[in-house]
Parts: sequence; C-alpha cells; structure tokens
Amino acid sequence: MNATENAGPPTFANWQELARYKANLLLAALSSVSRLKQKGEYTPEFIEALEAPYRQLLEDIYAQEFPIAKLLDESNVVLELSPEGL
Repeated sequence: MNATENAGPPTFANWQELARYKANLLLAALSSVSRLKQKGEYTPEFIEALEAPYRQLLEDIYAQEFPIAKLLDESNVVLELSPEGL
C-alpha cells in the first residue's frame, strides 16, 4: 500500500497486497465486535449477528481471492476474461 496516508485511495503493488488489505479491514471489524463481546453488555445472539457477515466475507477472501491473487501475481500466463464468464 502507498506510504502516504489520507492522500486519496490506497494503491497496491500487487493483487496479494490488495487481498491482505481487505482481510485486515475485516479483521479490524471483528476485533471491534470482540471488544463489545468482552464488555458483556450484549447478548451472544446479537454478537453473532454482528460477526457473521464479517466472518463470511473473510472466509470468502481466504478461499477465493487469495488463490486468484497469488496466481495473478506469480503467473506469466495471460488470461482474457469476458463479462459473460464472470
């Protein structure tokens, strides 16, 4: 990611860096929910409802985006994708 903060949107050197950035954002959100959980002011059901979408997105990044990012960064194969195939 670029070293200059607050100078516009972040830039990334490669696809894996982008995937790590997205994962870190989700981990930060889960950490915030964890702090709420530790306070004990909310029901377990409420905490689970808060955590569930972040956990699912994080699982998706690890299962889908990281392997593709690694392939795009390390492969010398050129891929041509059409919108119909996505």
